[in-house]
Amino acid sequence: EAKEYFSALEAHKLSYRYDGPEDDVAIDLAFNKKRADDRKGWINSYEEGSLVDHTQHEVSYKDFINKELVLFSKANVVRAIPSVVDGFKPSQRKVLFGCFKRKLKNDVKVAQLVGYVSEHAAYHHGDLVFLEVIS
Repeated sequence: EAKEYFSALEAHKLSYRYDGPEDDVAIDLAFNKKRADDRKGWINSYEEGSLVDHTQHEVSYKDFINKELVLFSKANVVRAIPSVVDGFKPSQRKVLFGCFKRKLKNDVKVAQLVGYVSEHAAYHHGDLVFLEVIS
């Protein structure tokens, strides 16, 4: 799949277009540390399915921020804020799952547990997050 994608890289490239003050406002909303409360509303107002049209080769900064970057922000919230259901973040839940699956009763080295959780908990983005959870 990667070979196919990268063999036609030009077809997948998007250029960013500056459309004026609307783009400035969107950039400020997304990155200004003083606008955290505004970002909460921005994330909550996202409508599912509102995505950048990848058949076009150009996208405004405003559209990119409001249709693509907002998805990253939503995912970041899910990773960073504990669930009201069990009080765990997804990474903590995966470590607990790994411990139950391994039927841990005795002490185990952190590196061994990190490797086991990474292998069995459907997470393929590196071990550092689990190392931080366990330590």
